[in-house]
Amino acid sequence: KHTLPIHGSLAALDSDVEIEREADMFSACLLMPEEMIAQDIYRRKFNFALIDEISRKYQVSITAAMLRFIALGNHPVMVVCSKTGRLKWLRYSDDFPYKRLNLGANYQIPCNTCAGEYFMEGRKYPGTTETVFPEDWFVLYNSAQQR
Repeated sequence: KHTLPIHGSLAALDSDVEIEREADMFSACLLMPEEMIAQDIYRRKFNFALIDEISRKYQVSITAAMLRFIALGNHPVMVVCSKTGRLKWLRYSDDFPYKRLNLGANYQIPCNTCAGEYFMEGRKYPGTTETVFPEDWFVLYNSAQQR
């Protein structure tokens, strides 16, 4: 079996160029057909190992596999990409219950989260999982709804 190195888009996933986003979507559909992904995830629980398996099977990046799972998956998921402590981009499945992140000024990642601690304190979490509380990451209500 011959494998090729994974190609990263030069425009990245946060491109403002619509044609670049369309090309990325076309590539994802071509490399990871809906019918095959549906079989791969059928009755399987979402976890990183599943995304890693899809990435390896279709020889695509973890990010591409995750974004395809978001589009076709069986579990509500959001992916947040941050750089230097600020939101770079996010994607979420249609059934994900929260839509607004609890961001600081200039799209700063919440400091009381593991990602915030990573950027603020240089703290790392190699190979571990952490319980995430929705109120740490998301705006759970509209202030007008509290009245």
